[in-house]
Amino acid sequence: MLPEAMCALVGEYEETTGALVPPGVYELDEGALDAVLASRRELLSAMAELATGDLRRLLEEQLTWQAAIDADMLDRWDVERVELASTRSEVYFSVWGESVRSADGDEILVDVFLRLATATEEGLVIGCRAPELADGPRQERTEDPPPGRLVFYRAGEGYVVSDTAGNGEHVMAVPEGWEMRSGVEVVGDGETLVVGAEQDGRFSLLEIDLLGTVRRVISRTDLELVCGHVDDTGARVIATDNTASTTERHLILVDDTGQRESGPLDLPLASVGCADFVGGDRLVVADAARSDDGPRGIWTVGIDGSEPRELFRHRAWCRSSISDVDPDGRFAAVLQTCADSLQSGLWVIDLVSGDREQIAVGRAGPAKWSPDGSWLVFGFEPIGSVEGSDIWMAKADGSQLRAVVDKQAWTPAWLPPE
Repeated sequence: MLPEAMCALVGEYEETTGALVPPGVYELDEGALDAVLASRRELLSAMAELATGDLRRLLEEQLTWQAAIDADMLDRWDVERVELASTRSEVYFSVWGESVRSADGDEILVDVFLRLATATEEGLVIGCRAPELADGPRQERTEDPPPGRLVFYRAGEGYVVSDTAGNGEHVMAVPEGWEMRSGVEVVGDGETLVVGAEQDGRFSLLEIDLLGTVRRVISRTDLELVCGHVDDTGARVIATDNTASTTERHLILVDDTGQRESGPLDLPLASVGCADFVGGDRLVVADAARSDDGPRGIWTVGIDGSEPRELFRHRAWCRSSISDVDPDGRFAAVLQTCADSLQSGLWVIDLVSGDREQIAVGRAGPAKWSPDGSWLVFGFEPIGSVEGSDIWMAKADGSQLRAVVDKQAWTPAWLPPE
């Protein structure tokens, strides 16, 4: 547990950082933004003086680069914020370039800095509000998961298959002429997958078998479709176009049954995020709102736009993504990212009552249910970790949480046994 004086500064730091979270950050003018950034640097400096050990090292390293990062943001602010605010973009970090230089001329990649800053902030949160997470989440292995295999994505390798303990890995063949991208859905009996791929600068969702043979090209567009989900028949796919602009994001239906025209859905929602099928003709949609400025949350709605129903409303400064609906259509695995690190992670929401339970605290990637609906497998980086995402699993009530596959793996899915 960090000293009381340190934790008081952490509270001020969290409040100051909250002013830099979209969409409220777009209401600042350049002078107001400069004042908030300067206040944040002062708080970082004060905390560094009180900290010890690894936390002090992280704070001092962040301070080395923070002024250059802030200056780069200010340089672009007046031009970039107008566009970002008008499109309700959630990625205000896009005002920065790929790297910045310090006053001494040293260079750092922005994504490297962001990981450093995140590790620092999470270390502060753990020290003041969640010391029980200082050594990582408690892992349990007293119960075995149901039989089956895992398929997941690993950079530099593509799709990998292993058993549910992470053993016996082998890399799937890559369809000739395609570049694989992360994201996988299991279809039907588990002998075919829907995956993201790119060819000649155009994006597609492919249905492939476990030998890497392309069965069909589901979509082929200039705009990447993400978080694609397949219905129980394997004939319909729901996905969203990959854009940071909430005013331009749509849910895209690909319907091979001929019952409904494929294309963007006309829903009574001004904002949408990732979605999945619930039964035959309903969807559960994340980051949804009835108006551009309305509160966002989890909604269910008919594919034809009928009977929209709000299940859960987000806290301030939180975003969510529907990851998967369980085989019985009762629960959804939801990824949540919040300014409050302790609210970020994997959640399960009851699609009838709207009740939620947090399964894991940290940065969670797409999760999938086991075929019997009792376990979840997901990409995960625990709060305070800087090692990158691995494959974890847990029971649906959050028990039996354990790491399964390391080496920077994510977007897993559950296959039936051979």
